[in-house]
Amino acid sequence: MNLFKFIRLTGFCTLLALVYIHMQMNIMDNAYQQEKQGRRIKELAEFNGNMRYVILRFKSANYIGDKIFADKSDMQFVDQANVVQVSSVQTVPENAQLGESKKNLSDSLLSFLGNGITK
Repeated sequence: MNLFKFIRLTGFCTLLALVYIHMQMNIMDNAYQQEKQGRRIKELAEFNGNMRYVILRFKSANYIGDKIFADKSDMQFVDQANVVQVSSVQTVPENAQLGESKKNLSDSLLSFLGNGITK
């Protein structure tokens, strides 16, 4: 009977040790995965910075000017033949709307005093 209890206790301790080792292995695996993800995030952040630099360089006026003045470039500056001028049909006098907007502004500012104050 003592031998049976000893074997049972030994099996239980072995099972607990295996569960503990499995948990420790999972902890170490998660730590390595986290470290790998951190390195990947740093690489992507550096790549993002490089791509932003390249995009901003391509958008810069100096780069665009160099491309325009290149020997085999199809780009050109806009000349007067390509500019369309649009004329206004009706002009609105500035004084007509200005007085009305000042009156509305004073009405809205003094509206908390009552309706008859501003009139």
